Amino acid sequence: MPHYKNEPFQQITAAMVAKYRDRLNIKPFSNNEAFRVQDDELIRY
Repeated sequence: MPHYKNEPFQQITAAMVAKYRDRLNIKPFSNNEAFRVQDDELIRY
């Protein structure tokens, strides 16, 4: 989930994570982060 904890999306992304975290494998990240998937592994930068 992009824009996590960044305005103007701070409230909606936090609400979505809280609502779906038990049902989906959500990986929230902020505008200051990036990630890649390599061999089924999530690597954060």
